[in-house]
Amino acid sequence: MTYVPFTSLPPTSRIWVFGASDVLDASTVARIREEMMGFIREWTAHGADLPASFDVISDRFLVVTADDAAQPGGCSVDRLFRLVGAMGDQAGIAFLDASLVFWREGDGNVRSATREEFHQLSANGEVGPATSVFDMTVDRLDALHNGEFEKRATDSWHAKLLAE
Repeated sequence: MTYVPFTSLPPTSRIWVFGASDVLDASTVARIREEMMGFIREWTAHGADLPASFDVISDRFLVVTADDAAQPGGCSVDRLFRLVGAMGDQAGIAFLDASLVFWREGDGNVRSATREEFHQLSANGEVGPATSVFDMTVDRLDALHNGEFEKRATDSWHAKLLAE
């Protein structure tokens, strides 16, 4: 129905962040963009138009946002999760694996590991309090833009995964 740019949606818009278990190559990103554009053009909530947008960030994150005033929920959100799961299956990538944590390495690349693996990386000194991590639980568009999505591990729930 209505695709709108991120910048046109109110800051209170709802977001869903899906982290890819591996780096998304250019052909996968192109396929995701095509499928998401088709999905958003038909996405409704309670039978009404749902102004929404999406983006692929750092070749690792699919971010979908919808105007909260349209009250996305229930069936409309279930449809989104089914699509994202299917796109991941098609690409051989997990988008719905809640056990993964994501961080940015010094070279700018985004990596992922399980929580246990992240803890071990911390014990080995490979990640630490200053490591830039991604909080996949952010749920508002303004959080994506005001530093709540990517922040230092010590300022995030990730701090509990760091070795003492």
